[in-house]
Amino acid sequence: MKHFILAFSACAFLYAIPSYAADHSYDGIRPCDCVKFSLKKGLKPGDVISALDPWYGYQCAWSTSTLPATGKAPALPNPPAGADDEEVDFASMSAYMQWSCMYAAGRLTDGSPETCWAEGAKGDGIGEIVIARVDTKKPLEIWTGLGKSEKLYRENGRPRKVNVYVLQAADCAVNQSSEIFTDITVLARHTVELKDVNAYQPLPLPSHTPLKAKPSPACLDQFTTFVAIEIVSVYPGGKYRDTCISEIRAK
Repeated sequence: MKHFILAFSACAFLYAIPSYAADHSYDGIRPCDCVKFSLKKGLKPGDVISALDPWYGYQCAWSTSTLPATGKAPALPNPPAGADDEEVDFASMSAYMQWSCMYAAGRLTDGSPETCWAEGAKGDGIGEIVIARVDTKKPLEIWTGLGKSEKLYRENGRPRKVNVYVLQAADCAVNQSSEIFTDITVLARHTVELKDVNAYQPLPLPSHTPLKAKPSPACLDQFTTFVAIEIVSVYPGGKYRDTCISEIRAK
């Protein structure tokens, strides 16, 4: 995979996040580096995440680790400090963000098994966690590994046993580019053993009771549920030790 281009705590489940104003205003070309605000390991029912920011759809802080981008970065302009919108080449900025976030958590829900979230920890990624926003009222499916080809699927690691968590946000807040989900509660957890197949397969959820939340109008047209996947064991990759998940979707 290295050559393929493309807050948890034992008690309160909280994580550090950057200020929304800084994240969503132009202050220079920013890579997909918000993994430094990423989730800490450890998760249990009843824990609460203060906020989940989609961050332009890449959801780069929605995992405990992320594999850094590989290959050559797109060329970038260097606008002057304090540049206004007319002076900024947003197409180039977007291309750079797309490259730098090639393995971020948002790849789990981009609709393409040719992309993936890849953990960036040493070893096989045991204990690494990633979150995906999906409608948990519907049956779910997961595509483990890197589904771009059978060769890449076998060369990289695939989750075998996973802890599956259901989460629900109590509300949303609105910023310039998206809705930020707030007060996300971990509702339930169970362990699932997945098949080693380069295709979609069912992802059963643990039994849980939804929150009786009354979200603000900003949330009314949004589903506010999530699943978190924690890697317990893997089918090892034949060439690389990165463990990947391509997609999680509602049927």
